[in-house]
Amino acid sequence: VGKDVPSRNAEFAHPEVLIGLAILAYRYEGLREEDMKKTINSLKFEMQYQTGPFVARPARVLFQDWLEGAARARLRGKHEEEEEDSLEVLPLELLKPEDDDQFQTAFELLSTHPPVVYYYLQKLVFPNVMKHQTQKLTASGVDLAGTMLFDVRLGFSGTPSDLLPPELRPCHFEPGSEAEMIQVLTDASVVTCEIVNTPPQTWTVLGLI
Repeated sequence: VGKDVPSRNAEFAHPEVLIGLAILAYRYEGLREEDMKKTINSLKFEMQYQTGPFVARPARVLFQDWLEGAARARLRGKHEEEEEDSLEVLPLELLKPEDDDQFQTAFELLSTHPPVVYYYLQKLVFPNVMKHQTQKLTASGVDLAGTMLFDVRLGFSGTPSDLLPPELRPCHFEPGSEAEMIQVLTDASVVTCEIVNTPPQTWTVLGLI
């Protein structure tokens, strides 16, 4: 993996990228059959713990809104010369996902309906796969190099500098390293120079190269 190039596992690890691609995928392809069954079962589970008559319970009202909205969208998509084939879906309290005939009718009508896709992602997918902690422990280099965690700290840097946490100062240079660098930079077999006689006003990058 080169510099600033994400690895294969981290290429799509950004939360916003995951959310956006998931929404696009389900909007284009719709819910799968197992997704639709999970959605219906989730609504039925919510309805069981809601009070009042079935027709007034929020989960049942939401499901009915889906059916009416999907039916209107299906009707708008039909051409005038095409025959209308209305899909009759049972109310939520009577609908049984394990019944193939009942389920396939609901699946055909609702699998690509945007509010159903939104509910599935918002309620069943993102809460499980996008978990995160509201509070996290963090530590900087100064904390890790301090005496608060360790009594003895050893480190190596390819660019030695005294810009270190106070507990690590001073930086100990390798004996002879600076002299070797000066020797290489002043060696005529390594570094050469050329005097440019033209006025500085006429210098250009390409000309100097």
